[in-house]
Amino acid sequence: MKSLSYFIILLFLLIFSCQKENLIPPEGYESVILKDLTGLDGCGFVFLQKSNTYLEPLNINDFDIKLKAGNEYWIKYENQTRYGSICMVGDVVIVDDLKIPYKY
Repeated sequence: MKSLSYFIILLFLLIFSCQKENLIPPEGYESVILKDLTGLDGCGFVFLQKSNTYLEPLNINDFDIKLKAGNEYWIKYENQTRYGSICMVGDVVIVDDLKIPYKY
């Protein structure tokens, strides 16, 4: 009976520790919300940061991920000062990596 109790406690800890890890972006990534600004001249998908500023990705179509406006994504990116913005709502960035949080 004791071993069953230990097994249940261990299973409980494993389940909840995995869920906590999936809610936090990995080191070097930022949690952002995808917004569709297609109606504005020269705009398309942009990322909204927690600080309410936008990031305009130049290479968003390079990733084989089905994107949906309003969903959260984790991105790793580099600011690009040598490229001008057509949309002019935020900083122009090159996305190095794009991940979908596990809660979807």
